[in-house]
Amino acid sequence: MDRKSVGIIGAGVTGLTVARLLRQAGYKSVVFDKGRAPGGRVATRFSRQGHVIDHGAQYISAQSPVFQSVITGAVSPGSLAAWELSPTLTRYVGVPSMVAYPGHLARAVDVHLNSEVTAIKQAHDGWTGVLGADERKFARLVLTCPPAQAARLLGNHTLAAAVAGVRMLPCLTLMAAFDDGPPPPFTTRRAPDNALAWIAQDSAKPMRPPGMRFVAQANVAYSHAHLEAEKPDIAAMMLPLLCDAIGCAPGEATYTAGHRWRYARGDAPLGQACLLDDAFSLFVAGDWCLGARVESAWESGVAVVEAIVGS
Repeated sequence: MDRKSVGIIGAGVTGLTVARLLRQAGYKSVVFDKGRAPGGRVATRFSRQGHVIDHGAQYISAQSPVFQSVITGAVSPGSLAAWELSPTLTRYVGVPSMVAYPGHLARAVDVHLNSEVTAIKQAHDGWTGVLGADERKFARLVLTCPPAQAARLLGNHTLAAAVAGVRMLPCLTLMAAFDDGPPPPFTTRRAPDNALAWIAQDSAKPMRPPGMRFVAQANVAYSHAHLEAEKPDIAAMMLPLLCDAIGCAPGEATYTAGHRWRYARGDAPLGQACLLDDAFSLFVAGDWCLGARVESAWESGVAVVEAIVGS
C-alpha cells in the first residue's frame, strides 16, 4: 500500500483543506462525500425558478493573520469577494454564490460525490472504507463528517467516546424571494434571542443577480421545537416572522423554501483542533473541534495535515 495514500470522508471545508494541502505536500488523497456538491454547510440553493440563495454559512471572516492571508489570496471572480456591511465591518462571501469557495478548494482535488462511506475497517497496514460493494484502502483515514456520523463509523474505536460526547445544535432556515420593492430596514440582522436569530438580504451580497432575496435562520430553541417539521411547513411557519421583520406581507413572497440543518454547529468546542490515534493513521476533524466558523474548519484541517506530514 502507498504510505502516502489518505482517504478523507466529507467534502466540507475541513476535508477539502486537508486534501488540498496534502496534495501540495506530495500525498495522494481522495475525498468521499454522500452529497451532490462539495462544501458541506457552505451551501447554496439553486431553485428551478432561477433563485440563488446561500442557505448555509453566510460569510467568511478571519481572526488570525494567517487565515486572513488565505482568504485574501482567494479573493477573485469565481471564488471570493469582500462584502462591506459597514465602513468598519468587512466579511467575505463566495461569488457568484457561497459554494464558489469550496469549489475553489476542490480544484485539482480528487473528490467523489454521491459516495457514502458506510463502514471503515482497520487492517495492519492502514484502513479500508466501504462504499456499497466497493472497498478502498488507504494508509490513513480522515473523518470530517458531523460527529454523530463519525461516531457511527468509529464503532468501538477508542476515539468514538470523545466524538460521541460532542453535541451538535440544529438550525432551521428559510429562503424567500420577493418582487423588487422599497429597501428593507436592514441588510443583516443578528438577534440571538429572537426566533429568527439571523436575517440577511442575500441579494445584497456582491456579484448577485437582480432581485430581492432573503435568508433567515432560526435560533436553537425554535429549531429544536420544529426540527421534525416538513420543509414546506418550515417555510410556512418562518415566512410571517421574516415578513414582520422586513415590513411586508407573506403574500408578497414569490418563492419560499425551508431547510433543516440537523447538525449546524457544536454546542461547545471540543477544545483541540482534531482527534487522532496513536499511530497517526486515523483522524477526526471539523469546525466543531474549535468553533462554528469557516476559519475553525480550516484550522482543524491544517492541524490534521501538520500531524500527517510531521509523523
